[in-house]
Amino acid sequence: MTASSRNIGYGRVSTDDQNLSVQRQALEAVPCSLLFLEHGSGADRERPELARALKALRAGDVLIVQRLDRLGRSLLHLLQIIEDLEGRGVAFRSLAEGIDMRTAEGRLLMHQLGAFAEFERKRIIARVQSGIAAAKRRGVAFGNPGLVAGNKAVIEKLAAGRRNAHLRSLVDRMEGFMPTVRRLRPHTPWAEVAKQLTAETGQIWSEQRLLRSVHRLAGEGRGFVDPALLKSAPRRRRRRSDELAAMIRGMRLMQPGISLRAIADQLQKMGVKTPRGHATWSRSSIAKMLERAPPALT
Repeated sequence: MTASSRNIGYGRVSTDDQNLSVQRQALEAVPCSLLFLEHGSGADRERPELARALKALRAGDVLIVQRLDRLGRSLLHLLQIIEDLEGRGVAFRSLAEGIDMRTAEGRLLMHQLGAFAEFERKRIIARVQSGIAAAKRRGVAFGNPGLVAGNKAVIEKLAAGRRNAHLRSLVDRMEGFMPTVRRLRPHTPWAEVAKQLTAETGQIWSEQRLLRSVHRLAGEGRGFVDPALLKSAPRRRRRRSDELAAMIRGMRLMQPGISLRAIADQLQKMGVKTPRGHATWSRSSIAKMLERAPPALT
């Protein structure tokens, strides 16, 4: 850990009757610069202390929990949080399982957990589809009779009801996300706005979900939000040096033990020129390129 990076700990217990002391002691022993502790069920979407912890993290920091199940509502939610942290240059560590995302072993284990989560998701879908098929064979009719019969009036009424319910829900919740959207749009791409919202709220915001929500609030002249927020963000030209840094970072991640000299030799064999257009790479040039990468990924 560098001098500027910090260990930030997060702990949670499910009920007020449970004690946070075990998690507190484990996190304090690391030690952690900041601790965020709270009571709340694993299924709760509202976790104010988790939101504060995620908002406090900056590139180079490490988020530490005592056990994996203290962080996410589910395995999928856990993996989404960790993926967002990686995108922000923040590392992750779980003490009980010995997982440290700064190591190749830690990244490999999280990839394996991701594969298990996808496998379980497909199993659930298959079980649901199998149950529906069996019920249909027994003569069970699913859904609204008018909808099943294709009645256009019923279909339009149901669709309008869903749209109105969704809009009411967005209006009720808009002050939780629209201040950030107003601050960043339209000069910031939607993907970056979604990442910022995830960091501030502790809830996973995808680019598509955020864009749909703002479109819905701005649509049909409702006046809930300014349609100017939907204008295209200015394109940002990526400098060649950034592209080279990304390439070299990828080589280091794919071959953790590779030396600077070996990376330089590979680039020369590939005919990749330095940022200044030279054909020969030095070890110092490779080192400078790696310095551009977030500490957690190098």
